[in-house]
Amino acid sequence: MLINLSNHPVSGWQLEQRETAEKLYGEVVDIPFPRISTLASVEEVFQLAQIYADKAMQILATSPKSKNAVHIMGEFTFTYNFVLLMNKYGVDTIVSTSERMVYYDKNGNKNSAFKFVKFRSYNINNNSMRETK
Repeated sequence: MLINLSNHPVSGWQLEQRETAEKLYGEVVDIPFPRISTLASVEEVFQLAQIYADKAMQILATSPKSKNAVHIMGEFTFTYNFVLLMNKYGVDTIVSTSERMVYYDKNGNKNSAFKFVKFRSYNINNNSMRETK
């Protein structure tokens, strides 16, 4: 199972990203990324990361697969703490990488599009999945 903890629901992912996730992990489950106040203390962010790590572990406990991970992208201090917690629990955390393509419309306005490339593990010590395509 792959948990998607980001502001980008799986339903909006490009087909190649969804297919890669399903091939690697089977079911993909969304957990919306929390709103984190800019005024939050380090301790408050850590406590929120712990709540979400517990929530992820409860969901992963229902997974029949042995290969599970959490795809996480969002506010940096939350992500950092969440990744540390999941590593402590033995669950891989991954990020999706994309190629930014810039193009200009007929009026000269700059536009960007992103093309999924691969998933990359946050944990360099994870030999089971450093990079996937």
